[in-house]
Amino acid sequence: GTDGSYSSTFYGNHSHDGEGDGGSGGTFQDSTTVTGNLNASNRFVGVKTISMSMSQTATDQNGDDFWGVFNFAQGAASGEFNGKMSGSFTNQGVQDTFTNIIGGPVQLIDSNVDGSPYNIKLLAMGDGYITGSMSGTFGNQVFSETITGAWDGDTKAAIADPTQSDYYDASISTDTATAYTQPNLSAPADAWNCSGTVEKTVNFAEIGIDDFSACENLTLGHLWVNCYGIDQGQGGGNESAQGNFIDLGNCENVSGADDFTTANVQAMCSCVEMDANSCAGVETLCTQENVANMAGCANVANTNQPE
Repeated sequence: GTDGSYSSTFYGNHSHDGEGDGGSGGTFQDSTTVTGNLNASNRFVGVKTISMSMSQTATDQNGDDFWGVFNFAQGAASGEFNGKMSGSFTNQGVQDTFTNIIGGPVQLIDSNVDGSPYNIKLLAMGDGYITGSMSGTFGNQVFSETITGAWDGDTKAAIADPTQSDYYDASISTDTATAYTQPNLSAPADAWNCSGTVEKTVNFAEIGIDDFSACENLTLGHLWVNCYGIDQGQGGGNESAQGNFIDLGNCENVSGADDFTTANVQAMCSCVEMDANSCAGVETLCTQENVANMAGCANVANTNQPE
C-alpha cells in the first residue's frame, strides 16, 4: 500500500490420482499470506505475519484426509509460532486419525542491513522453547502425549530442563492453535491462471539463493528440516522437495506394530527410498520423541515433513 503496508497471498492446488503409491488419491490445496509494513528500503519493520493453511481431501477409499493451519509472527529479534495439523490416514485398510499441535517462541538473528541485497543465509534461528501435543488412533490403539522442549541455538543441543530456557514462559500455551479448525481454501479472485502466458520467471541463482544451503542457519543441524524443499531448487518443484511421505502399509519388511529399532528404521527408509543422512535424522527425531513402535516413528517423521 501507499502507506508502507504489505500483503500478498500465494495459493496452489493439485490433484493426485494415487497411481504408483498404492492407489491413494486426493486433491491438495495450500495458501500462504504474508502481511506487514515496509520501510523506505522495502524491508519489513515491526512484526511480519506469515499465515499458512493447507488441506487434502481423499478421492478414493485409500486416500488421506488432513488439514493444517500454521502462523508465525516474525519480529526483528524473535518470533512466535503456533500450528495445528489434523486428519485421518489409511493404514493396511484401517482408517486412523491424528491431531498434532505445537507453539512457542524462538530467537531470530538477522545480519542483513539496509542498503544491501537481502540474503536469507544471514538469517539464523537461535534459542527457543516449544510446547504441544500429539494424539490419535492407530488400529485399536489410542495415543496421546504432551510435548515440551527447549534448545540452545549456539550448541544446537536440547536443554534438559525446558523451564531453564531464556524463552520459557509459564503462560505459553497452545490454546490458540487448539482452536484452529479446518480451513476453507479457495483460489483468490485475482489468482493467476498458470496455464496462460508466463508473466514472470524467477531465477533463484540471480537472487543469491544457494539451493542446498539457503536455510542452513535455520535448521539447527537437524536433517528432517528440508531446506532444499523450502526453495525447491532453481527449477521449482524438484521431486526431492516433496519429501519422503511414509505409508507403512506399502512396506513389505516393516509394519506399524514393529518395535522402534535401528533395523526397522532402516527398513522403513529403504521402503520410501530415503537417503542415509535423512534416515539418521528421522531415527534421532523418533528417539527424542520416545516412540514405542514404528507407527509412532512414521507419524513423527511425516509430521515433520516440509510442506
